[in-house]
Amino acid sequence: MKRALPFILLPLLAACSGGDRAAGEDQADYEVRVPLVTNTPSPVPAPPAPEQPDDAEWREGSDGRIEFGVEGSPPLLSMACEEGAFGVTRIAMTRHWHAPQGKAALLALVGNLRLRIPVDAQPPDRWTGSLESEDRRWRILEDRFSATLPGGGLLRLPASPLTRELLRSCRAESEDLEEAAEPPVADETEAE
Repeated sequence: MKRALPFILLPLLAACSGGDRAAGEDQADYEVRVPLVTNTPSPVPAPPAPEQPDDAEWREGSDGRIEFGVEGSPPLLSMACEEGAFGVTRIAMTRHWHAPQGKAALLALVGNLRLRIPVDAQPPDRWTGSLESEDRRWRILEDRFSATLPGGGLLRLPASPLTRELLRSCRAESEDLEEAAEPPVADETEAE
């Protein structure tokens, strides 16, 4: 009986399909086609991802940043140590590439391990994100790695003492901030 139920209900549903039409009227009398007009322009395609120059290298930038790129040209990637909330430092990574308003993505780093950093677009040409410097996955900076952003191409980044020093100093700064944030312990002999 359960298997026959759909076959019994099907003719009943078909009989209900034209109940509010007057006798003799066509289906064509009820069809209305309305053209959809949109005034939104089609999106402008992103420029093609640039090829990584052969002479790109890590260098010291301004304000304690380190940058990857060619001397005299805008950087392709930059990194810095920033103070985060609650006395915790963060390593911020910026991929310098076409960045449409309101977009977000994952900057994928692949080397001795994998690390994905959520980045936000900062028009016109920056994708920025950060993670706490104490995150163990930052040890990817100790060796060569690649960085890729959807639509932004692939960067092959060599191992560098600059990346290792940024990691070491940012973690040391985090420890200093944590120690400074701890309340002083009162000496019990002074209280008496």
